[in-house]
Amino acid sequence: MGDGLPSVPLGDARIDHEGTNAGLINLPIGAQVADHYRRAMDEVFLPSGRVQYHPMSELTADGEIRSLLSGRRRPVHARRRLVDATHLETSIPLFHRRSFHVAERSRLHSSQ
Repeated sequence: MGDGLPSVPLGDARIDHEGTNAGLINLPIGAQVADHYRRAMDEVFLPSGRVQYHPMSELTADGEIRSLLSGRRRPVHARRRLVDATHLETSIPLFHRRSFHVAERSRLHSSQ
């Protein structure tokens, strides 16, 4: 394996024969994208020693990492950068109120 994310293949490189993507390499599905980044983490970044990964954890206000499973806390020692990816949590529109205004005579199908 090479030295970075481009060396980890994404998807299965099949050619689509139908639809708007016909003739091009097929687009990966969500599970393939998630697997791509998991493999990159497991096979490239973690073995390099450049990255530490703390899944199911949160960064506390006092600068520690707390496991959401065990409650164990440990200090953070960032040599260069600390990336807090909690803002990347997904949001499913069906389960929250829309954050935009809909004009009075506009048609909008909504369960809200």
